[in-house]
Amino acid sequence: MRATARTTTVLICIIAAMAGLGKRAEAAQVFKVWQAACDKGSCAAETKSLSGPTLLRISRSASSSAPWHVSLHGLEGQLAKDTQIAFWLNGTPAARLESPAALQIIAGNHFVADENALVALFPGLRAGRRLAITYRQERGARQSLSFSLNGLSSALAWISDQQRRSGTQEAVGAPGAQGRKLAQNARPRATRKSAANRTSALPEAIMKVHGAVAECDLSERQPKLFAEGTVRGSLDDNNLLFMLPCFVGAYNMVFRIYVHDKRYPNDVRPEYFAAYSDRRGWFGKPDLINPAFDPATKTITARELGRGIGDCGSLPSYRWTADGLRLVSYRYWAKCDGTHLPDDWPVIYDFEKDGRAGRPRRGR
Repeated sequence: MRATARTTTVLICIIAAMAGLGKRAEAAQVFKVWQAACDKGSCAAETKSLSGPTLLRISRSASSSAPWHVSLHGLEGQLAKDTQIAFWLNGTPAARLESPAALQIIAGNHFVADENALVALFPGLRAGRRLAITYRQERGARQSLSFSLNGLSSALAWISDQQRRSGTQEAVGAPGAQGRKLAQNARPRATRKSAANRTSALPEAIMKVHGAVAECDLSERQPKLFAEGTVRGSLDDNNLLFMLPCFVGAYNMVFRIYVHDKRYPNDVRPEYFAAYSDRRGWFGKPDLINPAFDPATKTITARELGRGIGDCGSLPSYRWTADGLRLVSYRYWAKCDGTHLPDDWPVIYDFEKDGRAGRPRRGR
């Protein structure tokens, strides 16, 4: 789909507003790691990659019916013609572009032009903590970009206020397109009161056990972040899942996981998980890093990064069964050498192949 000359002009104005933040923009504000600016009614928010110079931009023109656009500026190297571009939210696959053709280049910016991907991705951008984008360069090198989403929800809410579009039905789309409406409006901004309410709603027995762990003090140091990071889910008629944050680093958030049997409300212990390292072999641990829960399959998948660009670490998955949480797959790559991204980490354990035979593979 080609952008019209008018659309291109509007988008260039948005980009110029960002380039002139604090100088030319009519209005500008900073929300944690995100900067937002408006110029002649067109607005954009942007942040820099945690692992390089690439910028992630969310923009919208002044028209009352304009959709949100998602774009990248300053991509390193030419994209391989047959590469897929994968988007990960909080360590979980969120959307995928089948080829670079799904990126529309305007004024040096790569706009996501696949509306199916945008609809799948956009709500999670507002609610998520981090976004990773992986692709392959023309010369074959794998590239991984990592962005913090801390402050994006507030930045977009500010833009909606500036454009007097708060509370209206929103859409996302490619440049020059009318866009596709999202299933629901953006979630309301969290407040201290809502965060406190979410924390107090946790079973008292779980909070008592969790709070007794010295390193799990996020609920006291950053109660809002603790409340926003907490995950609840139903495993079966009797068992509830609680994933509670312990502490957060530059690119990892550590959680303890609790399965709460409603028939035995005071019997609370953290779950232990099978893990692997070249130095220790297979071992058990009471925490997971960057976990995500899929309620449809009752599966927890963790994305445990060795460093921010995501070229080493582990990607384990555990599924709920009648006997508890079971390891179903384990990807692992220890060499932080830029050669492997999470999709390429070798599978060192697969329950369908290894578990039934009782012979886990050794790490590679």
